[in-house]
Amino acid sequence: MWQSIAEQISHSLGYQTHIESKTKFDKLGLFDHYRLTLQNGQCLYLKLTDKSNRHLLESEFDTCQTLANTQTLIPPEAISLGQCKEGYFLYYPWQTEQPLCIKSSSQLGIQLAKLHNWGEQKQFGFDSDNYIVSTLQPNRWTDKWADFFAEQRIGWLLALLAEQGLYFGQVDDFVEQTKQRLKHHQPVPSLIHGHLCPENIKLTPQGPRCIQPACYWGDAECDLAMLEFNSPLPDSFYQAYLAYRPLAHGYEERRHLYRLYYRLLLLLQYGGQHLESTQQELYELFQ
Repeated sequence: MWQSIAEQISHSLGYQTHIESKTKFDKLGLFDHYRLTLQNGQCLYLKLTDKSNRHLLESEFDTCQTLANTQTLIPPEAISLGQCKEGYFLYYPWQTEQPLCIKSSSQLGIQLAKLHNWGEQKQFGFDSDNYIVSTLQPNRWTDKWADFFAEQRIGWLLALLAEQGLYFGQVDDFVEQTKQRLKHHQPVPSLIHGHLCPENIKLTPQGPRCIQPACYWGDAECDLAMLEFNSPLPDSFYQAYLAYRPLAHGYEERRHLYRLYYRLLLLLQYGGQHLESTQQELYELFQ
């Protein structure tokens, strides 16, 4: 397997090399994670999964390319997607991580605001469905934001949870209530990261990098709401972001609804430890 991987790495890098050493990290979800050291000392981060999960790596590679093309928010520099006997792999340059500081928080705020202001699109959605972690994220083009978020975000996850036996009530009722809460909110579609939780922000010597994107054209506030899921970011982030992109009236109320999507996702991915908090959130939003 490793000889095949080394040959493909050599081809994509444009010079012959081999793997001097490799370090395997704890398995996370459906992926094995490695740090590879090449003959010239360059280090790579490699994700490996079996053949049945090829679509997850393809989605990650494509969305990283989407972000890179905007030249705003910096995604991990996905070098190439490869195949070996055991499955499929994706690899990036290895980055030494550092904690966010005032300067890097400001950089992140500016980059995110520029992403949200980038490009033009009249509808909400994306050219293809993609994945957030390992969950399919539908992105059918839709004219109204309330319809898109209610049906393809909240309703979709509630339906998946119901299939797993986690039933909170009629999905159609939650969808309709979500539409009603957002019916007067029709933002200009923004290209968003889509999975911008704090764990997916890494500070490198080159600046903040935002990993595992799940891009689509939506409400920019969704990225902010997910960032604030556990705790607010430093004031320097908000000052930098708001200088480029002021918040629309009513965000303080909408962000709770947008964070519900992430809470439902955590429950779907990781199970019962998130059940009580999800029930409480649903009760507070829809009682």
